[in-house]
Amino acid sequence: MTGPFDLSGKTALVTEANTGLGQAIAVALAKAGAALVGVGRSTMDETAHRCAEMGAAFQSIEADLATTEPIARILEAETRLTGRIDILINNDGIIRRPDVSMSPRPIGMR
Repeated sequence: MTGPFDLSGKTALVTEANTGLGQAIAVALAKAGAALVGVGRSTMDETAHRCAEMGAAFQSIEADLATTEPIARILEAETRLTGRIDILINNDGIIRRPDVSMSPRPIGMR
């Protein structure tokens, strides 16, 4: 691939690459030519398949990022796999939505 979005020869690490936004980012980076390392709590088979369709290498590392404990292990495994990290997408997070019964009443409602 050539052009402004050519990431050939680059390695990207994407957290929570198994679904949603993380998966979309991983596939887009693969389309641009990057090799991918996905980190998450669950398997990333679909992401690996979609990246392979783009011709990109994909490695997964299972880790729970609720704490900082696995970070050293992730970095060690990633550099052992690819030698370096060129791009880091920290897509890990938690969305907390209150139950409907806990939501404040709209103005004017009694």
